[in-house]
Amino acid sequence: MLQLLLAMRLTRRDIERFPAAVHLIVAEALEEARLSPPMGCSMATYELILRPELAAHAQLPFLETSTGQPHCGRVYKEDSLSARCPPTGGLETDAPAQLRRDDMDNMDTKLLRLRFPDDMRVDEVRRLLNSSEPVVIEVQQAPGTSDHEFIEEQEKQLFALCARTMTLPLGRGMFTLRTMLPRPSESLVMPKLCLLGKEPVKGTTIEMQQIEFPANMQMWPSFHNGVATGLKISPQAQDVDSNWIVYNKPKTHSHNALEHAGFLMALGLNGHLRTLSFMSVYKYLVKCDEMTNVGLLLGISAAHRGTMDTKTTKLLSVHLEALLPATAMELDIPQSTQVAAIMGIGLLYQGSAKRHIAEVLLQEIGRPPGPEMENSIERESYAMTAGLSLGLVTLGQGESPAGLRDLQLPDTLHYYMVGGVKRPISGSQKEKYRLASFQVREGDTVNIDVTAPGATLALGLMFFNSGNAAIAEWMKPPDSRYLLDMVRPDFLLLRTISRGLIQWENVQPNNAWFQAQFPRALRAHLKLPFYENEYAPEDHDVDYEAISQAYCNIMAGAAFCIGLKYAGTENMVAFATLRSVIKDFLRFPSRPMGECAGRTTVESCLMVLPSLISLVFAGSGNCEILRIIRFLRSRVGPQYPHITYGSHMAIHMSLGLLFLGAGRFTISQTPESVAALVCAFFPKFPIHSNDNRYHLQALRHLYVLAVEPRLFLPRDIDTNKLCLANISVLEVGATELRRLPIAPCILPVLSSLQQVVVDDENYWPVCFERSRNWHQLERALEMSAPIDIKKRTGCLSHLEDPDRLKSMLAQTLTMEQSICWQIDMNDLQQFASERMVKQFLSRCLDTNGTDLSPPELMKRHQVMLLFYNAVVKDRMHFLPVYLTLYDHVTKSMPNNIDVWQMKLIDAYLSRSQESEHPLISVELIQMMQELFKQEMEDSTRELCLPLREFLSRRRLDPSYVTTVSGPDLQRAFCVINYYNLMPNMLNGVDLSTGTVNYLRLMYEFRRLNLGAHTIFGLMKILQSLATEVVTLDEAALLAYTMGDQ
Repeated sequence: MLQLLLAMRLTRRDIERFPAAVHLIVAEALEEARLSPPMGCSMATYELILRPELAAHAQLPFLETSTGQPHCGRVYKEDSLSARCPPTGGLETDAPAQLRRDDMDNMDTKLLRLRFPDDMRVDEVRRLLNSSEPVVIEVQQAPGTSDHEFIEEQEKQLFALCARTMTLPLGRGMFTLRTMLPRPSESLVMPKLCLLGKEPVKGTTIEMQQIEFPANMQMWPSFHNGVATGLKISPQAQDVDSNWIVYNKPKTHSHNALEHAGFLMALGLNGHLRTLSFMSVYKYLVKCDEMTNVGLLLGISAAHRGTMDTKTTKLLSVHLEALLPATAMELDIPQSTQVAAIMGIGLLYQGSAKRHIAEVLLQEIGRPPGPEMENSIERESYAMTAGLSLGLVTLGQGESPAGLRDLQLPDTLHYYMVGGVKRPISGSQKEKYRLASFQVREGDTVNIDVTAPGATLALGLMFFNSGNAAIAEWMKPPDSRYLLDMVRPDFLLLRTISRGLIQWENVQPNNAWFQAQFPRALRAHLKLPFYENEYAPEDHDVDYEAISQAYCNIMAGAAFCIGLKYAGTENMVAFATLRSVIKDFLRFPSRPMGECAGRTTVESCLMVLPSLISLVFAGSGNCEILRIIRFLRSRVGPQYPHITYGSHMAIHMSLGLLFLGAGRFTISQTPESVAALVCAFFPKFPIHSNDNRYHLQALRHLYVLAVEPRLFLPRDIDTNKLCLANISVLEVGATELRRLPIAPCILPVLSSLQQVVVDDENYWPVCFERSRNWHQLERALEMSAPIDIKKRTGCLSHLEDPDRLKSMLAQTLTMEQSICWQIDMNDLQQFASERMVKQFLSRCLDTNGTDLSPPELMKRHQVMLLFYNAVVKDRMHFLPVYLTLYDHVTKSMPNNIDVWQMKLIDAYLSRSQESEHPLISVELIQMMQELFKQEMEDSTRELCLPLREFLSRRRLDPSYVTTVSGPDLQRAFCVINYYNLMPNMLNGVDLSTGTVNYLRLMYEFRRLNLGAHTIFGLMKILQSLATEVVTLDEAALLAYTMGDQ
């Protein structure tokens, strides 16, 4: 039936024009499809079966990107960015202006209020990440302290707090990620990075004037501030073109230029720099501004990631001497720009295994210093970035690419990792490095302090998830105390990470796997009483400092592997393991192990952990992790000299990750995402704000390349408001559904799921199944679009009825199997939340205290029964059919159309007993039949003579029509049609005697092959004419006529 209606292109409006009985028959066939809808059908199919939420799902694959106008239609539809308090359009007051300074004014969304309704964690995060207000300096002036000394103390406290303030943009960029659609007619306003303080009582402004501080202290923080602002712009924004980007370019060179450099990088990370024209790129680069070049090169490379774009390759080659011919003119390119360019090459050629690129990057890992002042500073950052780029180019390829085998990449990288005699330099720049550096003296061996980090991570990324035992053995910590002393402790951290990358499938979140990462020699020393008690060591042959530092770094490396492997999964076992490791590190400073390892080592390893535990719960807003972060953030001031700028950077990055994209995003687990996370969370954070020695600070923002939208956001299709709903998932290989936290929530990794089901008792079920309608779910998640669901009749939302007590009371009516004959208006008030129900009750059934006559009361009662049946069975769409059928049976002057409708209803009754979900209950149909039957019997009794004359005629001629009046003729034909009467029926029966012989008549009618209904009508006519009245029973008559006699 459904396929036939679709083939005929009939809509629901066309079906509503059918006669009532035909409409009933067609609608019941569609009702079966409505209750058990097919998956993966067209929008027209779901509109036909009245499932508007499924029709909306069918539109999801064709959903276009936003135009920048949040709500273009007349109906306001809430989405993931809808504000909790929409703007009223009135004049702005001073209070909202204060809130807008922090660049997080759009974070008070209905989504966050739905996810976290019982606390103020979002407001707390916003307060912690606010960098636009002066910090409070709470320093008391001790007795005997001069004003000058007191001011210096205040400024020292301010300087310590500025180290924290300058890292806030990194966390804010994560928190506000992709939450804004800019208007093309307005320029983007950068929030202020305030490095001032104020007294808590007087409110006096405090500036750093008496103490010394670095001149360019605010350079990189301003860059991060620009990145944070640019990351707010959603990739779906269509008006971010070349003209708009140039329009936002600052007019003067100041901190705005530094922020604009970060802004360019953010646009590239979100894919907007693909539209930047060539001339605009040239105008940016020709100014030779270091920060602008860094942001632009990284942004363009990220926008063209994995494409091997020729124009971008040429652009990067200009800034990389190794990619230029030997005869090319030497350019004075800053070291940070070269680092950005070499990372851009890795991003551009990601996963390509391009031989020439791999060969150049391999050489750059061991690039020597000199010959003059070149490559003499921040060499570690350059070599490490070259290793990361090589890992990106050969990501997961191992030794499979045939074109790379002659390069012997694994052996060369192992040589850079463990050291050895220097090999001859090859490549286009070999002539340049014949002379030794005039500033750096290295000797004849490889400087593994420079080359080891990049080579180690390059091997890990190159053999990612390969399980190569030989390469993994290289990364294994030494199993003897002597060999352990030969390896720098922080290199053990990188080796542990690379080993986890290689043996990716073997990484487990439990404590057993974690403890297995420590070598036997180290575990033996860990059992010494020294590590548990506070007396001094007696064995002077043991280097307790080296062992303690090795232990801390291996712990951090193993935790790093767990955080990467289970990023975005919300795995509770991983959470418990990482939380235990964090608590261990927090206890180390008060134990001998912490004293041996040193506060700096303990702090550097500890700062790796908050980001890891936030990676596992990215976008979840976990309150316990928030407490840990808030505690770590509170360690500030001169009493914490080991807390550095990098410590605050790691803490605020973990805070931003926890609320990634205002709770709308999480972390992907693809190989490309893992590589981006390794680049972004490289476990060596800067000491001060200008520190780029080991890792370029701009690379911290590459986490954007690993972001994945997996937010399941339900929306009530009737009210167009976001709502709460219970959902379950069926994992691949499982047989039972697993209940998730109430939606909105982050879904597990889609590749591990087979079904996602909305199985909430308050809403109609919705199922997304792989290979059926999975593409609808993927598109909705990609666009962060809400999933429309429809509420069941009588049910309230979880916000209106958290305990479902009201809904359960209303559902006591909907669950009953039989129909009620006496309806209380108060029962129907339980459903008054629906607009149509409320209007019908107030306009049609509410008497407002008016006295009704008995016929009016009877009609109101019968209409109440029909309305009740429509409401409690969630069939308000069928109420017009109920009322039309009732009108057919209660007409004072029925016509032949009414008769045919009731005859179709009779046929429907016999079929509806086989249907599991009949649209009209048997009781209501029988009530209608009895009412109409009574009307036909009354007409038969009153028109017995004309009917007898009709039955006695041999044929119907015009003379019969003229002998009967108009109204009586219509009633007579209704009776004839109702009982299937024909002329000449009585001519074969002797009716001359005064008393009718009923047994003989029934025998004669049976001999004429007449039906029981027709015989009953004939007997009614003859009974009205007979002198002796005999009561007839239709059931007995039916039994007789169907018998053998």
